[in-house]
Amino acid sequence: QSQPVGSLTRVTAIAARADAQVVAAITDAGSRLRTVPVREGTSRVELAAQGMALVRWTRQGELLVALERSRGVRLRMVRDGRGVSVNTDALPMGRIRSLAIAPDGVRVAMVVEEQGRWVLGVASMVRETNAVRFVGWRELSGATWAPPTHRPVDVGWSGPADLMVLLTVATVPQVVSVDSEGAVAADVGPIDSTASAQLAVGSDGRAVLRGSDGQTWRF
Repeated sequence: QSQPVGSLTRVTAIAARADAQVVAAITDAGSRLRTVPVREGTSRVELAAQGMALVRWTRQGELLVALERSRGVRLRMVRDGRGVSVNTDALPMGRIRSLAIAPDGVRVAMVVEEQGRWVLGVASMVRETNAVRFVGWRELSGATWAPPTHRPVDVGWSGPADLMVLLTVATVPQVVSVDSEGAVAADVGPIDSTASAQLAVGSDGRAVLRGSDGQTWRF
């Protein structure tokens, strides 16, 4: 089913493919995943499901979608226009609040809300013919760079082995750079804002933070 871009309603999340030629959007209050070729301007429904919250492209052109669930089916994937089952048994229970796919298209960094505790970790995707499964979950302990009062809320890859992590400290956002082993960290700096919304990291490793008031900061 296709429709003009201007008729898309209740868009809650978007993601651009690496070549910037196609945009994926979660629309209709989280019930439709659509793709929109930039030059054509018409959308196509790739997936229909309730409670879709986040969407990310892989370097292979797949769409990985996180749902607003803390158990059961929490991730869905679309590959070549078809749904692919995702096995998340190796991941901790809880709602996936943030999702970032590494440049290698295999490793995935996530923030998972687990019984009131927000944890940051990295796992790998193993692709099969009609399925994907996650293996090797490793929580990145923030003991040395994020005290218990610092909660990870968003994450992005700034290079093949480095992450940018958005933390909140009593609602004040702070950005740190962390290697994917969680062993080395550098404080990028606090932000002059009392409410943050989203962290994005470009292919050049530059991070952009958007506040809930619409202001943006670049690092």
